Amino acid sequence: QILDDAKDVYSCESTSLKGRFTDLINNKPNIFIIWAMKKATLEHKGRLHEIMCGKKPHTRDIEFLFRLFETSGVLKSVIRLYGFFLNRADMAASSFPASAGRDKLKEIVRTMLKWPHG
Repeated sequence: QILDDAKDVYSCESTSLKGRFTDLINNKPNIFIIWAMKKATLEHKGRLHEIMCGKKPHTRDIEFLFRLFETSGVLKSVIRLYGFFLNRADMAASSFPASAGRDKLKEIVRTMLKWPHG
């Protein structure tokens, strides 16, 4: 789920919002919204609530949310959490008996660990 939420925010580097922020556009709370509500100022919490409880957010609302995610440290926190769980998955896979399946799983986890950094 964390990966799915992160892909929603990081899916496209272009200036177009098409295909990006679909959870937010559809007013579906994700890990970024949940953590932003925890870390935001009262003023920002009010704005978050307004956006998430209203009709489909406008582009400027999405831009506000992304800036809030950056300035509140939410983006970095989610990336750290993502890395934590992937490292745990890698450790768990290492305990499996040697097999082609285990090697494939470890390859997938290691590839995912490179995202979104490289």
